[in-house]
Amino acid sequence: MILSTTSASLVALMLTAGQLPRDQFDDVMPPSHYIHSYPGVVQTLEVPVDALQIFCATAPRKRALPVAACSVAGDGQCTILIRPADDFVEPMRAAVLLHELAHCLGWPATHPKE
Repeated sequence: MILSTTSASLVALMLTAGQLPRDQFDDVMPPSHYIHSYPGVVQTLEVPVDALQIFCATAPRKRALPVAACSVAGDGQCTILIRPADDFVEPMRAAVLLHELAHCLGWPATHPKE
């Protein structure tokens, strides 16, 4: 399923960041200076888990858990590939989307906390 959106419609998602309990999502949350609107188009694609594992396999990861999402940015577009919504319990999906949007905004794959 393709869920296309512009960064303006992700404002609600960013506002959600303030409502996410940071201690519960600290391992996925980006530093606050990476939480802002993307200056282009954001496209979110729900991808079956097996395809996501293949496409996102090159992303550096801290754990051996299955990949939840990954993103690619360039030419004014941020593309986020994410597991189907049914695979998440909210607010985890919102935290994962925010995490990937931060990568599109320049947060390094090494996940520095500053």
